[in-house]
Amino acid sequence: YEPVRHTKGRMRPATFWRTDRWESVVQLHKDRTVVSALRLREGTRAGTIVFLVNAHLSAGPTADRRMRQAHEALSTIEKEAKKMKIDVASCPVVFAGDLNSMGQTGVREILVAGEVGPDFRESGDPTEAGQQGKELTAK
Repeated sequence: YEPVRHTKGRMRPATFWRTDRWESVVQLHKDRTVVSALRLREGTRAGTIVFLVNAHLSAGPTADRRMRQAHEALSTIEKEAKKMKIDVASCPVVFAGDLNSMGQTGVREILVAGEVGPDFRESGDPTEAGQQGKELTAK
């Protein structure tokens, strides 16, 4: 196995992959996320690029920061896919880690719907005491 671990912070996400099956193409360290691109080495799908995000998003009443962290990771994937001439719409992506949120949150919305519209409001995640109805948008 080969690892990549975030370079900053006390709670650093790490990703490990089998070097006999996967080749590291790019590793990018963002705000509390590590974005990795791995290429499958052999088999019928050899050459396929898979993007991985390993995250430990901010905790506490910072829904807007968590959403920005997730958005930044996904935007990074989009930019890297374009550089590699990969259609981002059909590109496999795995987003994993500690998202420090639950319920109808901006992070969930951006991962499921691909965007957070101007009318979206947090639903009162228990970690967001006093933040119910806070405006969040990826627009």
